[in-house]
Amino acid sequence: MKSSEQINELTASLVKAQAACKAPALDETNPHFKNRYASLAAVREAVMPAFLDHGLAVVQAPGTAEGGPVLHTTIFHTSGQWLELEPFRLPVARADAQAHTGGLTYARRVSLQALAGVVAEEDDDGNEASRPAPAPARKEAAAPAAPLLSSARRRAIVELASDLGLNRETMLNIMEAEFSVSSTAQLTPGQADALMGIMRAQGQIHAPSPGAQGASTSAGGGRSPAAASGGRR
Repeated sequence: MKSSEQINELTASLVKAQAACKAPALDETNPHFKNRYASLAAVREAVMPAFLDHGLAVVQAPGTAEGGPVLHTTIFHTSGQWLELEPFRLPVARADAQAHTGGLTYARRVSLQALAGVVAEEDDDGNEASRPAPAPARKEAAAPAAPLLSSARRRAIVELASDLGLNRETMLNIMEAEFSVSSTAQLTPGQADALMGIMRAQGQIHAPSPGAQGASTSAGGGRSPAAASGGRR
């Protein structure tokens, strides 16, 4: 707080004024907490007559400071002595005239009742301050991710593996090695195309060649051309 060099006369008058102050009427209700409190008009009606009777005047002027608007409250004595309270930062949530006016009214009311030493709201016995913080809202469980491929496309991959003679284990090994997935549901359309191409290549590698099959047939008890001609007479 700031003050004049001497405040002895101001202090003596303030003591007498506080003793003469009346408790303000609780003429308003807080819509959020449902408790009653005294409006600025009710606080001034209860406080200012006693202050004026003892040579005290209160000036409450809005101002600005780093971080936003503030209220400066100063009490003056007829002797010229004065006492200024610390700036009261306005509790505003929006930067518009209505919000600033509401914050200014609140700050004026609270500062004046503090000077007068009066209670201007119902005492909830600390219930509001001790009320536990509300539990955080429960997050809904995330829905499982939809497969990247349609069921028809996944079925086509399995059918292709069967047609090529590739068992399920071989198909899974290819997916794990090439795309780091363990299910066709995890494949992207592009990966599905690539997988089918790899499986076709694998099927060709494991399939017997036509030349090998003919040679096998000849060696396996079929009659050779020479034997056939030798048998003719």
